[in-house]
Parts: sequence; structure tokens; C-alpha cells
Amino acid sequence: MFEISEEMKALDIEIVFENLPYKDSNIVNFRDSIEWSKRYNAGILFDVPHAYISGSMEGYLEKIEKIDYVHVSDTWRGRDLHLPLGSGEIPWQKILNHLKRFEGVIIIENKRWDDVMKSFIFLEKFLP
Repeated sequence: MFEISEEMKALDIEIVFENLPYKDSNIVNFRDSIEWSKRYNAGILFDVPHAYISGSMEGYLEKIEKIDYVHVSDTWRGRDLHLPLGSGEIPWQKILNHLKRFEGVIIIENKRWDDVMKSFIFLEKFLP
């Protein structure tokens, strides 16, 4: 894996590791993300609903400045549904307060274009 990450870097292709929502995954919490990032010279992608489902949100929010990319969508009852922001159970006010310090890329991860637009409108209310 390290050799692949070095080859990708030489081609100016960035590798990032995304946290997963399942307890048996290799990358569940922020500590795992940092470890994998350092080991393979890669970036960190913080998937908000994955962290919410796995209960690992706090570690990511506290270290938001170390994260490169953020996936946002909403969820319901522990299922990774990619709902529009504000239509599920994720506490967005708290998360968006932390994201105001974030300087990376926020990716709206919904399944349908109209859901992306709903999420974008939701974000506009909170982010400058």
C-alpha cells in the first residue's frame, strides 16, 4: 500500500482514508484515521453520518483542522441513507459550528440532485 501511495503522489493523485460506520472496520474513529494517514502518507476524509452511526463524532470535531475532506448527508436510525441535510437525526447545528473552522472541501453526498439542492440550501443558512 505504501508503494502505491508513493506512486499516486508522484502522479499528483491524492489518497484519502474515509472513516466507516461499522465497528469491525479498520477506520472507525479519529485515532484510526490519523494512524492510517501517517502510515500511508494519505489525507483524511471525515464522513459525518458514518461517525454519527459509529458514535465517533467527537474525535473528528475536536480535530477538524487535521481533516482534508468532509462528506455530509443525513441519516436515520443508524442507516447510511444519504438523506438531505436536516431531514434526519444528525445534530447539524453542533457540527456546523465546528465546520466553520474547517478549511478543506465539503462534499454533499446525496443520491438525487434535488436532495443535493436541499442540502445546499440548508448549509447556506449556517455557513458563511
